[in-house]
Amino acid sequence: MNLTRATTFPLVFFAITIVSFGQDSSPTPKPQSPKSSNLSKDEKKASEREHKAQRQRLEAEQKEQKRQADVSRKTSEAAEKRRYQQPARIQISSDSEKVRGLIILAMSSWNYSLEDDSKYRLVFTREIKGMKGALAQVMVGNSYSGPAKHTMAWTVSEVEGLTSILVDLSVTAQMAQGKVNRIDMNKDKEWRRAVELMLGQLKRRAELPSQK
Repeated sequence: MNLTRATTFPLVFFAITIVSFGQDSSPTPKPQSPKSSNLSKDEKKASEREHKAQRQRLEAEQKEQKRQADVSRKTSEAAEKRRYQQPARIQISSDSEKVRGLIILAMSSWNYSLEDDSKYRLVFTREIKGMKGALAQVMVGNSYSGPAKHTMAWTVSEVEGLTSILVDLSVTAQMAQGKVNRIDMNKDKEWRRAVELMLGQLKRRAELPSQK
């Protein structure tokens, strides 16, 4: 028996076993600990809660903006309603004689006739013609009354160079016995806006410095 060959085989086998053991003994990845996994879930929940809170804040802000807009709209509507319950009015920094002259000039351009002229009062009328006139006469008068008229009564008063104006709007008709029937038209938005526009123009013209 060859002694050299017999002793070599165990050495080779031992070396192969060492190499195999080295390859198989490499560290394997450790599974994630339950603690690390729980932290990740907590962070996710926290993020979801934050997003939910942001949505709720945004919805609350939008509701508040809508509420404020509704309050503003209702306040404006109430103020407009109160304004239409009274005659149109304005104050002008000018003497009343100048203002009265400008009123008469403006009303003549609207084809109104001056029916009453006193110190503090100017009354202008214009007959309502056509189908509108017939309907107005039915509403305010009858077949025996006079024609229905648009009536604008101006009250003009001056105190220390400041002239106050009130304009009362109505539709009137004189009855056969002399009585004048009247329908309040201060709430008519179209007519009221036209009058308020006229008042603004009147104020600008009256407050212009006199040219010498």
